[in-house]
Amino acid sequence: MLNKIEPSFGVYKKALKDYSLGCVYTDVCCDMETPVSVFAHLASGENAFLLESAEGGIRWGRYSFVSPSAAFVLSGGKDYFEINGRRKKTGDSFSELKKFIGRYNFPKIQGDAPFTGGAVGYFAYDIAGEWEDINAPASTGGEYFRFMLPEIVIVIDHLKKTMRIICWSYGSGTDGRQMYDAAAAKLKGTLKKLREAISNESKPLAPIRRTVFKSKMTQKRFEDMVRKAKKYIARGDCIQTVISRGWKARSSVDPFRVYRALRMVNPSPYMYYLKFGDFKMIGSSPEILVRKDSSRAVLRPIAGTRPRGATPAEDKKFVEELISSEKERAEHIMLVDLARNDLGRVCRFNSVSVRELMTVEKFSHVMHMTSEVEGTVSRGHDSFSLFKAAFPAGTVSGAPKVRAMQIISELEASSRGPYAGAVGYFSFNGDMDFAITIRTVFVKGKEVSLQAGAGIVYDSTPLGEYRETENKVKALMRAVEMAEDL
Repeated sequence: MLNKIEPSFGVYKKALKDYSLGCVYTDVCCDMETPVSVFAHLASGENAFLLESAEGGIRWGRYSFVSPSAAFVLSGGKDYFEINGRRKKTGDSFSELKKFIGRYNFPKIQGDAPFTGGAVGYFAYDIAGEWEDINAPASTGGEYFRFMLPEIVIVIDHLKKTMRIICWSYGSGTDGRQMYDAAAAKLKGTLKKLREAISNESKPLAPIRRTVFKSKMTQKRFEDMVRKAKKYIARGDCIQTVISRGWKARSSVDPFRVYRALRMVNPSPYMYYLKFGDFKMIGSSPEILVRKDSSRAVLRPIAGTRPRGATPAEDKKFVEELISSEKERAEHIMLVDLARNDLGRVCRFNSVSVRELMTVEKFSHVMHMTSEVEGTVSRGHDSFSLFKAAFPAGTVSGAPKVRAMQIISELEASSRGPYAGAVGYFSFNGDMDFAITIRTVFVKGKEVSLQAGAGIVYDSTPLGEYRETENKVKALMRAVEMAEDL
């Protein structure tokens, strides 16, 4: 028997007078399903997402979010904006994105879940070249962003063991009754498909060759980049710049199995599987870029890294080494100051403060030093202006930010694409939450790529920074290896 559909048609019709879209939803028991199984059962279409969280990289967060299909897919580049494959020329695709998403508004649906509907996707690092003069290399594929507006959002509440299935109406009907009935029918169809799934096990794949990653640059070239960056720092061009290197491989591994492995190998505050046709982003980012909850804005810079110890004693030794390192502390304080400056551009005067300073968070393969900076967004600013003020994160660019990015453009000499950009959502109620796109596997057809960076300061050593990039991709490579055996 189908659970009760909320709201009633009368309430739905009344809401349409005040808001530009509508929704219906139902709550069902979810004590025998997982986010992974729900996604596997439903997400057979071209565009879909799964968002999860492991608090502190240890305890899974209360909510997970699944969408099996999109009503709209939006993308943009230097001179175009695209809606469901229909492209138009524009000189400001970011503004076009804001305008399109701004068509749709809806209050938060009853409950504690932070997200129930909105635009989910990513920004490439390269969009920063539209806002600052950084001599950025041409963007990979010319794309600055890609977002989907879901038809169905499934909110899984791990505390209550319930699942809320929400179906959104984007004004496709000629009247409220037609929209309501169409949404209710789609909701029923989703629930029926989910209940008819007998097993969450996917079909076994044929044996595949082991994936072998190759670095896109030699150790010598990377270490030369570190030396050049240090020369810029020594002459006063910047205090820090973050340079990166990439790895790539040809592989037949199933991308969703990589996600399943990654959530076991490296659970993180931001876990995501974004599916845009043959392009997938599979990530376990430890770091928020920026979050807006009502009028509260939050940045949480991470700077300072050590590997995890093989024993508790070695782990403790690395923690003490990290928090006592003058180099790491100086680098971290610099990025906290940068976060305060970024928020100060869009927040009320005197509202910006540091809530946490230099705490150590542990993850599966590394530990990081973290802080939290918050402020109150001032009138006249919204999620989009806040995002623009914070992007890209200082922890993947450097300080001063613009000069650091110019040095990155010169030394790396190629587009970063989605790496070091942002992944997350703009909610229909005006909130947003974005992570920095790091610790992420990118799959395009059969090509798998990874990327990792290191923050270069005055007393950095080329070998030490090279080893830091190696440590940062270990979990990703391990996840790909495990996925081949799932």
